[in-house]
Amino acid sequence: MLRLGVFHFDSREARGYARGMRTRHLLLSLSLVTALMANTALATTLYKWIDANGVTHYSDQPMPGAQKMDVASAQTYKALGTAPTRPQKSTQAPVAGYSRLAITQPVPEQTFQVGRIDISAVLDPGLRPGDALWFLIDGARDAEPAQGLSTSIELSRGSHTASVLVADATGTVIIASEAVTFYVHGASILQPPKGPLLMKK
Repeated sequence: MLRLGVFHFDSREARGYARGMRTRHLLLSLSLVTALMANTALATTLYKWIDANGVTHYSDQPMPGAQKMDVASAQTYKALGTAPTRPQKSTQAPVAGYSRLAITQPVPEQTFQVGRIDISAVLDPGLRPGDALWFLIDGARDAEPAQGLSTSIELSRGSHTASVLVADATGTVIIASEAVTFYVHGASILQPPKGPLLMKK
C-alpha cells in the first residue's frame, strides 16, 4: 500500500501547526500524485481520504471512507507500421527498341574511284511503323529519309564518313551507328573513268 504525506501529531500545538501547513501540504500532495500518474502506467485508480487532523492522503489501495479517483492511464505512443508501397503499373506500353544498326558498305578505310558510291546498312529488328532511317554523309543528313537500307551518292575526292540513324515521328534519334571512314581518289591513266564521267573532247 502506498501512502503519501502521512503525519501523526499528538499535541494540540502540533495539530495547530498542521492546520497552518495544510494548504502547503495539499499542494505538495497533489504534485506527488501528478508525478505518480505520469510515471506509473498501471496505476489507473487512486483513493483519497482526509484524516481526523484534516490531512489529505492518497493511496493506490482502498481505505475505509476513502474516495475512489479514476485516473487515466499514462499516454503511450505506438509507432504505426509503414504500409508496403505497391509498385504502380505503367500505363504506357513498352517501346520496342533496336538491337543493331551499322554501316555495312563501305567498310572502314575502303578506297573508291571518283563516281557514285553505294552505301548500305543493317538494322535489327526491321524499321517499325512511324520511324524513319536517315543516312549521314560527312555528318550531314540527307534531305529525305531513306526508302530502304541503301542509298547511292556521288562524292568528290578526299576522305569521307558515312553513318546512319533511326528517328521517331518527332525527330528524336532512337539509335545511331558509328561513322565509317572511306576514301575517294581521282581517276588515273591505269584506271580511266567509265560511263557518264568519260568526257568527249
